[in-house]
Amino acid sequence: MEDIFRGILGIIVLIAVLYIFSANRKAIDWKLVGIALGMQILFGLAVLKVDFIRGIFNFIGKGFVNVLEFTKQGSTFVFGGLMDPSNIGFIFAFQILPTILFFSALSSILYYLGILQRIIYALAYVMTRVMRLSGAESLAAAANVFIGQTEAPLIIKPYLDKMTKSELLCLMVGGMATIAGGVLAAYIGFLGGDSVAEQEEFARHLLTASIMSAPAAILAAKILYPETEEVDTNLEIPKDKIGNNLLEAISNGTSDGLNLAVNVGAMLIVFIALVAMLNAICSSTLGEWIGWSSEGAFAFSGSTFLPSQDTLIQAIQVPLPPAEEMVKVVQESILVGSNGLDSIAFNIVEEVQSVPQFEVVYDTLSRNTMDVRWAIIGQEAIAGANGIDSLIPVDGWVLYETPNTKVPLDTLSYASNEMNRMSLNMHTAQITSGRFPAFNLEYILGVIMSPIAWILGTPSDDILIVGQLLGKKTILNEFVAYADIPAVSDSISHKSKIIATYALCGFANFASIGIQIGGIGAIAPERRTTLSEFGIKALLGGTIACFLTATIAGMLI
Repeated sequence: MEDIFRGILGIIVLIAVLYIFSANRKAIDWKLVGIALGMQILFGLAVLKVDFIRGIFNFIGKGFVNVLEFTKQGSTFVFGGLMDPSNIGFIFAFQILPTILFFSALSSILYYLGILQRIIYALAYVMTRVMRLSGAESLAAAANVFIGQTEAPLIIKPYLDKMTKSELLCLMVGGMATIAGGVLAAYIGFLGGDSVAEQEEFARHLLTASIMSAPAAILAAKILYPETEEVDTNLEIPKDKIGNNLLEAISNGTSDGLNLAVNVGAMLIVFIALVAMLNAICSSTLGEWIGWSSEGAFAFSGSTFLPSQDTLIQAIQVPLPPAEEMVKVVQESILVGSNGLDSIAFNIVEEVQSVPQFEVVYDTLSRNTMDVRWAIIGQEAIAGANGIDSLIPVDGWVLYETPNTKVPLDTLSYASNEMNRMSLNMHTAQITSGRFPAFNLEYILGVIMSPIAWILGTPSDDILIVGQLLGKKTILNEFVAYADIPAVSDSISHKSKIIATYALCGFANFASIGIQIGGIGAIAPERRTTLSEFGIKALLGGTIACFLTATIAGMLI
């Protein structure tokens, strides 16, 4: 029941935000809002809870997975052994980007044959009849489910000049709230990894998210800018084809996919590098300058910052091996610790000869690295250390018995008579149990967006990590955020991963404002001023549409 209550709260909060930013609150058609929300919930229930409908989407998901396999066969012919992760590991450029090429060409084939238009028309017909929308915005909303935010307007190109402001915003929000088919296949490869079962599962979720976000986009747009004019309900898709014959359609689709793949690759290089740079700047400046002295007083730089005096003490109980094997035991313990704590670099600076039964680890912290000095003392001294008041327990860094069992050997404690200060970097790593190794941009985004992650239904333990994914998606783009999911998969629950999948499934980011103004403005220059005025509203509407979809998914999974 908690998931249901949090989901209801999330829906209320998100709709309230739209209401606050509405251009005409009195003109909001709450019946349309209710119908759009009802369509989202019913569709989510059908796909996630009804076996028959879920089976259909599983079948479609398998089709997407087969597309990945077909792509792999073509890529293997060109790249050879570079396509096998067991040889050289995962390489994004070879395992993911080729799927964009093939899916773009496949979409061109489906469009040339008229299959894609029929699917779009069917979805648009339902939305026109159920929600009383204009034909143009229904077609655009349906097209956005399958094609990109700059390609979908081409479906309604003859209508763009005469569209009302409300219809135009609906077009823009729909583009922000959904993703293109070409990148959909890439995201399946991201999230599913080498597991076919997981690829099929996330193919179903991604497709479901994109379809559910179509009515959510209409809901958001019609609250932000309600319709007050008469609209044309005529439904007619232009007969234009992207090529004079099938081979030309394939060629055009491949060229478009190549441009998209190159842009995606270049964008990821630049944006991920920028994030790394900003992370380093944050952690090496504020992360080190701000801290607390050993007396607990706040300090900004100054004499309390003496890295050579920053020490931690860790009591670890170990089996009693022969003395000649003790060095080996210590080395293995260090490696285990490194596997459990990727943020800490360990160096042995003293060898160990023998130990009665216990050992103490003194960790000398120097900014963002940790040099480990191993000192041996007796059982009585350890027992005394565990009992004295000078040891302050800290929930956070621990060494593990084995990487697989994750059984902590002991908790890390401060020796207050030796410790000089705790930096903001250390504090961040401590309170996040090592999930964020330092105070950086990702942690800041996580803190800002964590309340939103919570109302989406994310388990409380994961809201910081999911929050930083939401922040990256909005500030940078969803591709960068999806690329981060495999890196954090072991740190979050499966439910959190699915909620993040739904929440990130859209083009709602600041860069998309420019893309829409440039793309739609190129085919309808006289609407460029209106497009510019609606840029931020479209971003807000698209973001909340994706969040509504994630909230409903969080209620149902």
